[in-house]
Amino acid sequence: MLEPDTPEPRRFTIPIVRTTFRVTDRRAFEKLLDLCRRWIEQKHGKPTILPKDLAAEDHESPDARSVVRLLGDESGCIWTARVEDLREASRGRIWTTDVFIEKRGADPARFGVELVLPSTQREERFHFTRPRLVGDVLATLSVEADGVAMTAQPEVVGPREIETFLDLLSDPRRRLPILALACGDDGAAAVDPGEVARRMSGCVHLRVLHPEASWALTHARGKEWSVYHKAIRLYLPGADADDDPFRHPLWLHVERQAPEVVLQAIAARVLPAGFRSAPDDARFWRVGLLRKLAASTRSDATDIEILKTRIDQARRDQETAEALMEEAERAREIAEKERARLAAELQLVRAQLAQLPAGRAGSGAGPRDVAPLVEGPLTIADALRLVEVLFPDRIVVLPSAHHSAERSKSFRYPERTLDLLWKLAAHYWARLAGG
Repeated sequence: MLEPDTPEPRRFTIPIVRTTFRVTDRRAFEKLLDLCRRWIEQKHGKPTILPKDLAAEDHESPDARSVVRLLGDESGCIWTARVEDLREASRGRIWTTDVFIEKRGADPARFGVELVLPSTQREERFHFTRPRLVGDVLATLSVEADGVAMTAQPEVVGPREIETFLDLLSDPRRRLPILALACGDDGAAAVDPGEVARRMSGCVHLRVLHPEASWALTHARGKEWSVYHKAIRLYLPGADADDDPFRHPLWLHVERQAPEVVLQAIAARVLPAGFRSAPDDARFWRVGLLRKLAASTRSDATDIEILKTRIDQARRDQETAEALMEEAERAREIAEKERARLAAELQLVRAQLAQLPAGRAGSGAGPRDVAPLVEGPLTIADALRLVEVLFPDRIVVLPSAHHSAERSKSFRYPERTLDLLWKLAAHYWARLAGG
């Protein structure tokens, strides 16, 4: 009796990161090739196992399996490599990195990296981070994307740099997202910008905004576009004046969370973004594509060989697309649950407000009743302290506001200021909470 065939476990291709950029150094192709050779050698754990030109070599060691191809003609050359990390193969995890270097005529060299995780598990636990090779390129060579230089360290944006930041934000040709870390009044971001750069540089334009730059951004584009007080925001491509600002993720109160949790959540959103964006000026080159191109120029190439290559590549692309769609669906479900929770809380607040006496909703004591409690003439600083003490569950006065108020003692309308703050904390809050 024949035993039924045991079906092979389904494999899932989890997209981790894809990025491409240009390298403007002289002899960039040769320098990139040298960096890639050393990186592949380290993956194999053996020095000098690869020829210097990396023309067409396949290697396998206990730690890794690599395939490299080089194709060139009078117009330029393309080199590609696929490296599979086998150290976790027993767990069904084979980290797969595709790399390419392209040189066309007098144009700058183009470099690209794609990292995916083929796995037998749909849900995997790992740290989202870009390949170390990307950091090596950024630290060694001159790199640019979207017409601006890219480095291994974040770029600081102050009042003088805000115009350049706004130009990049609104550039319709921008392909990479912008990750903005807003500093607090102490001049620090909620997470270490250096650690963010170590995990994401080369895949995103990383900017650290001083408070003055956040204010300038608010004045230029409006509050709905801004990021401030240690928040973090991801500006996706296409952020022009007609775009929906709520399409661009905003992380608030991140300083209250563990830094690693914050980094993982942001990296999981930032790094796979390259899979969703359209190619800028050429396809992402892989070994399979180069094999197909080389085979098509040989007289003994068969249609079956070329077709197998196309099928394999189409399967990989389909798997990554399915993973992205599943991730988007999970994000939608989480957002729906959060919306339902907030709706329930709002309903509860409305019910509680309906049971309160009229005076508790802001129509009892007023600013003129509490102003005499202040010794001496009322000041802006006094007004802030009064509403902060009387409405601690409704008003949060930032240290920067207290500081500014202390410098505004000569302001001539403190009573009017207290009146407006009172309306904000009492009447406006009550109407807002009541729907």
